[in-house]
Amino acid sequence: MTKSFKPRGAAICAALGVLVLAAAAPQYAQAQGQVIANNVSITASGAVNTGTAASTTGYALYALNGGAITSTGALALTTGGSTAYGAAALSGGQITIHGGYGTSSAVTTGGYMASGLFAEGTGSKIFVTDTDITTNYSAGTVYAVQPRMNGTIELTGGSVKMPYATGGTALYAFSGGAAYTATIKATDVQVSAGGSRSYGAQANLNGSIELLRGSVTTAGNNGYGLYTIGDGAFLTAAGAKVSTGGVDAAGVYVQQGSMKLADVDIDTTGMGGKGAMVDNASSLTLTRGSVTTHGSNTSDTAPGLLALSASVLTAKDTAITTYGDGSYGAASQFGSQVLLTGGSVATRGASALGLFSVGLAGTTGASLTADGVTVETTGANSHGAAVLGGSSLTIQNGGSVTAEGAGAAALYASPYDTNPSTATVANSTLTSGQYAGILAVATTLNATLTHSSLNGAPAWWAADSTVSSVPTGSILPDMYIPQIEVKEAACGLKRLLFFCAAYPNPNPPPQAGEGI
Repeated sequence: MTKSFKPRGAAICAALGVLVLAAAAPQYAQAQGQVIANNVSITASGAVNTGTAASTTGYALYALNGGAITSTGALALTTGGSTAYGAAALSGGQITIHGGYGTSSAVTTGGYMASGLFAEGTGSKIFVTDTDITTNYSAGTVYAVQPRMNGTIELTGGSVKMPYATGGTALYAFSGGAAYTATIKATDVQVSAGGSRSYGAQANLNGSIELLRGSVTTAGNNGYGLYTIGDGAFLTAAGAKVSTGGVDAAGVYVQQGSMKLADVDIDTTGMGGKGAMVDNASSLTLTRGSVTTHGSNTSDTAPGLLALSASVLTAKDTAITTYGDGSYGAASQFGSQVLLTGGSVATRGASALGLFSVGLAGTTGASLTADGVTVETTGANSHGAAVLGGSSLTIQNGGSVTAEGAGAAALYASPYDTNPSTATVANSTLTSGQYAGILAVATTLNATLTHSSLNGAPAWWAADSTVSSVPTGSILPDMYIPQIEVKEAACGLKRLLFFCAAYPNPNPPPQAGEGI
């Protein structure tokens, strides 16, 4: 057998490749404990602290040009400088961090824009398991976990914490340009953001985020739990819990792009907190799970589901509950579509609508369909469903709408513009415990009931002119007369009762967009 032969010097150089590369790094970076893998594979363990060194010299772990760093046990990475990332993978570099034998690894940064994890460039990847990542910068923006320009970061277990930053994001997938992507995958990770205008997970401009179980929590005002913005932004979550605590926060906000959630529970506790909202011709899909908002009791608008500006919101078998006064259960506005299948909608505050469909004044109507959905409102003047502004509302396939409070109709229409609205009820039930089953106030409502029951006290339906200039009791102009067609419907009274009554005018719902 012929043995291969290598010069002795070449063997020594190959064995010492890591040391040679490390020696090529700046000496003060070495002294601070920085670990660099430039086109080689090395291991790391123990504590790495780069002090206040900034930028590349301040990275605790730095893999570049296809280099790889792998931890052999729990790591403790600490940086304090500006843009000093805890672990940075660039130009095809890869970093793997493990917890060790029941002990979590830790990555802690304190400087401006100093991400805990940063991956940039095609093939650049970071994998972390059982690792606690914390960014402590408090004077402005910081992103705790950030892939860019085709970078990928995957996390399993552990946590990502950003307790102080203003305007930052804990998980931030930003492509860096239309030609790139950025990907974050997080499994069983606990994510939190504490500052104002800070977000738990944000997919931005072709960025993609996938969450499996775990939790996302924000505490600051105007904070969003799950957030997408920019063309091509996409976020999916399954089995996660999302909560917000600040004023005007949102559990879920699709400002642009798309989002799909399955078995996700969303809870907002701050004044004006929205459960899940979609805007700007974007899409949001929820399957099972729940949405709960806890607004204040002083005319606070804290909707459960809200679709704006030609967007599409779909929810299947989802439980929606709102507790604040003036809060909608599910609302479709300004050319949007809301499609609810199964599940339930409940509002517990005063003047809180169960379902709400309203158009853009004088132009585009909205639509809302509730298919087999149970809707219940309990507060005073809290109508079960409201439609106005040339919009449409459909309740079908075994659905029910019940309004229990004083002055609350099961189905309500009021003026927004001169366009008539349409309500279609099929194989469903409308019930008002203390008011008219259907109430049209100074507007035209074209309502069709088929194989349905309508119950009201003291009337099935009524046209109320008290908010118009037409004296109560006189003949109303055509635009104020509700058109109602009843086909095989069972009603709550024994005789047809249609009249213009001087009912006390219930508080109309807020104009579209108010408080939103």
